Amino acid sequence: MVGVRFSQAQVREVLGLEPETIRHWRKALPALAGRPRKAAYEHADLLAIAIVKRLVRNLGFPISQIASIDEELFSLCRTTPWPQLSRCRLRVEVGDTIKLEPLGAPADLGTAAIVLLPLGPIIAELSSRLLGPARLQEELRFPLSAQASRQS
Repeated sequence: MVGVRFSQAQVREVLGLEPETIRHWRKALPALAGRPRKAAYEHADLLAIAIVKRLVRNLGFPISQIASIDEELFSLCRTTPWPQLSRCRLRVEVGDTIKLEPLGAPADLGTAAIVLLPLGPIIAELSSRLLGPARLQEELRFPLSAQASRQS
């Protein structure tokens, strides 16, 4: 069974990206560079691109620095289920390494500059955008009643 696939336009819409941004990232990131323009994206790709967006826009990473870790980032997103990822943080070291850590684990700060990015909020936001806002069930317009079954 094949999962849901997204077009590039759908990826841009879900993540709030401009066409120029995704075009530039497709050139700069090896994980996206080899794809044809009309390539379909999977949920894992959406998550990885959402993480890239957070690193670039919120944390000021240059896309050239992310290019050195993007293959590993996309691989992590493809091989680890979202519920497990939501309980982890992404550790990005300036020395071009990336790894997952459990949220409760103490951070080994070492000597390199690091960024610890909790993935739960990114996954929650992405899930909300894909599924829409949660709605309460409306009340039934007729009262519930039980019917006795007839057994012969």
